[in-house]
Amino acid sequence: DSNWNSSDCLVIWGYMETVDDGELLYAVSSNNTISILGLSPSVGNVELIIPSYIEGNEVVQIVREAFMNESRLISVEIPNTIYEIQSKTFMGTVNLVALTFEEYSQIHSIGVSAFEDSGLESIVIPHSVNQIGDSAFKDTNSLASVIFEQHSQLLSIGRYTFKASGLEGIVIPASVTGIGLDAFRGTE
Repeated sequence: DSNWNSSDCLVIWGYMETVDDGELLYAVSSNNTISILGLSPSVGNVELIIPSYIEGNEVVQIVREAFMNESRLISVEIPNTIYEIQSKTFMGTVNLVALTFEEYSQIHSIGVSAFEDSGLESIVIPHSVNQIGDSAFKDTNSLASVIFEQHSQLLSIGRYTFKASGLEGIVIPASVTGIGLDAFRGTE
């Protein structure tokens, strides 16, 4: 039936409902958790603070490609209820200059191309991150500073992770056991 989604709403299988709260689009699962889908079409440029809870339901993920090529994002704070930055989540966010993680972050991985071609200028990687995926910060021309929190658990940095970024220097945590091919190619 061609009328099953006559309002042309975003449909996420396995979720009870999708909601547009005027700032964020999100889905509510059958176990009452929240997945962030992206920005509301009605919001302008935004310095976004993603909440840990929405209407009493825990925010547990930002879906893959949620903010890909989103030009309205200026800055983002990630709550400590999120466990990973999925692939291409912030890819192409050219106006995103700042991203921070809430205190006691539990992020364990930064996915493939998560911030590729974004406008990030600096980032502090939480100590809980144990892997950074291929091309995660590739072509982030403005990225001059990457700092790893004390007691970093980082084990691996993927291929092309910082390729052609604006990175001027970096201190690799002692915990790192693997760095992928050309991870820093084309940096200063």
